[in-house]
Amino acid sequence: MDLDKFIMQDSVNGTIFHTSKFLSYHFYKFKDVLFGVKGIYCTMAEQDGMLVSHPGSSYGGPVFAPSVRYSDLYSFISMLVRDSKKNGLAGIRMRLAPKVFWREQRDDLDFALLQHGFSSEEELSSAIYLPTHKGSMDFSSSARGSYVKGVRAGLTSREIGGRDSDQMARFYLLLKQNLKKHDVTPTHTLIELIALREMLPEYFRFHQVFFEGKIIAGSMVVVCNDQGVHTFYLCQDYDYQKLRPMNYLMYSLIKTYQGYGYKYLNLGISTEDSGKTLNGGLLRFKEGFGAKGVIRRTYTLKY
Repeated sequence: MDLDKFIMQDSVNGTIFHTSKFLSYHFYKFKDVLFGVKGIYCTMAEQDGMLVSHPGSSYGGPVFAPSVRYSDLYSFISMLVRDSKKNGLAGIRMRLAPKVFWREQRDDLDFALLQHGFSSEEELSSAIYLPTHKGSMDFSSSARGSYVKGVRAGLTSREIGGRDSDQMARFYLLLKQNLKKHDVTPTHTLIELIALREMLPEYFRFHQVFFEGKIIAGSMVVVCNDQGVHTFYLCQDYDYQKLRPMNYLMYSLIKTYQGYGYKYLNLGISTEDSGKTLNGGLLRFKEGFGAKGVIRRTYTLKY
C-alpha cells in the first residue's frame, strides 16, 4: 500500500503534514513510530517523555479511511495509550488538522479522544471559503480601500520558484526583519525552505508583492490537500506599509487559489498562550478579507 497516496487522496483527514515524504525532510531527527491497523494510520514521535504528533509537523494524529467507524477509532486510541504506557512515557499529545481540511465533517475521532480522558485545548484560526468569495467585494470597506490603494500604486504579485535562490533569499530577509519586531526567528532556515520547495513544489509555494521591482510583501503557502491551503510567514516591508501591500497580497492569494479550485484559504491562528488570549486586532484584520472562525484543537492525555 502507498501510505502517502492513501493520506493525500483516500483518507478523511490526511494532509501533506501527515505524509512520510514531508516528515522525512527534517534535518532534526526524532524517534518516529508508525502505528497502523486497517484503515487507520498515525506517525508519532517521542519528545520530552511524551508520545506526540510529529514535532516537525503543523498537524498530526490518526489519519483514517471513510469506512472506519467510531469503534475502530476508539480501539486505535486505546492501542496508543497502552503502547505509550508500556514504553514508560508520561502521556500523549496531538494536534489535529482543522476540520476545513477534512473531506468529511466528522467528530468521532474527537469523541474517542475525549472518552479516553484527553483534555482539549482550543485555538481560534480563520479561514476564507473560496467557492463563493467575491474578491474585494467581500472585503470590509477599509480592507477594500487599502487594496485599491495598492492597485493604484502599481503593485504587482507573482509566485517564485524554490530554485530562484535570489528571490527566496530576499523573501527570507524580509521575513526575519518582520519577526525580529516580535523577538522571534523563523521556524525554518532559508536552506530548509528551499529544500521544501524543491522536494514538494506542488505543496510549498511562495508568493511575493513587488513595488518598482522591490519585494515589499510575501507569504509561504502550503497546499495541505485537495480541500485547502494554509498561509505561513505573512510578512511585509513596513517602510512601504502606506501602500498596503498585505491587502494586495491577500487579494492575490484569494484569486489564485480560488482559481485552482480549492475550498479554503486558512490564515492561521489569532490566539496566544495556547488559546487563552485573543489577538483582537489580528482577528479583525483577517475578518476584513471575509475570513470566519475555525477551531484548531490539541488533545493531551497525561498519566
